[in-house]
Amino acid sequence: MTTHKLGCILICMKTHQLRYFAAVAQFGGFAQAATKLNIARTSLERGVALLEDEIGTPLLVRKRAVGVELTVEGRLLLPKILEILDEMEELRSFFRNMGGLRGQLRIGCHEALASYFLPAILDRLSRDYPYLRVSLRECDIHETRELLASREVHAVLTFALDPHGTTGTAVSLRAVHPYAVVRAGHPLAGKVVVRQADLAAFPFVLFDSRYASDRILGYFDAAQPLPEVAMRSRSSNVIRSLVSSSDAFSILHIRPPGDLSPIGRPIRCIPLDAMGTGAAIAVAHSGNRGAERDIAVRGFIHIAREEILSARNQAYFVDAPPTA
Repeated sequence: MTTHKLGCILICMKTHQLRYFAAVAQFGGFAQAATKLNIARTSLERGVALLEDEIGTPLLVRKRAVGVELTVEGRLLLPKILEILDEMEELRSFFRNMGGLRGQLRIGCHEALASYFLPAILDRLSRDYPYLRVSLRECDIHETRELLASREVHAVLTFALDPHGTTGTAVSLRAVHPYAVVRAGHPLAGKVVVRQADLAAFPFVLFDSRYASDRILGYFDAAQPLPEVAMRSRSSNVIRSLVSSSDAFSILHIRPPGDLSPIGRPIRCIPLDAMGTGAAIAVAHSGNRGAERDIAVRGFIHIAREEILSARNQAYFVDAPPTA
């Protein structure tokens, strides 16, 4: 028997049971998982039942017409099973030994960064690593920690904002400075830099994600009155449209390449003064084991850094004002 054939037998033995359980857990039920895996539901249920028999404990609670829930043992086992499946994929790549980086790279991207930088990054990944299968999850900062901890993703392009830190390691790519966005005819539109005292008289449209809102409010000196929060939105496009039609302002980190809101009205993006530290775009990763996975993550970091620092993408950033 050849080494290649022996390796394939060792890799494939009972791996399908692990894949079946992981799919049911991730998609929330047998019907959904069977559709995703393109197999019969009966085969899926049999495979999971055999896995539970071998482990000696139920991993799922079956709920008719609802789906499934993980037992305590199932929740504890899922990250380990995902890790085993990752290692199996790396073994497959090793035994194929046909040249070029192979396997799967699961990446996440913060929703506020995806439309600006992700298409070019994915294009570069497909050209530089044509045999690498790349999958994508869009997420916010708190989901980043959960996805990395569960090993559902290997790396995430995100903001390095989380006060609790991300699971694993974050590699900073570029600092970003906050700016105030106002309509072109706003009383503050002609300023070179905006200070807290300038903003106090105007209504505030707050970017309302779970952590970003706290971070943005943290730019203000607590000793002075905070601007009145008149409206909230989780969409930067909605925010730009709202401020372009009123005397309100907002604070954001990534700016559009032009000076028009999504509804076609002119806006101005003005850097804030040093009311607090800025943020950074970073790649957070979980420190995955395995040479091929590490190479893939390093390749993703390298490509993401080159794209974000490229001259064509500098229009998305507002530089900090010079210090006195």
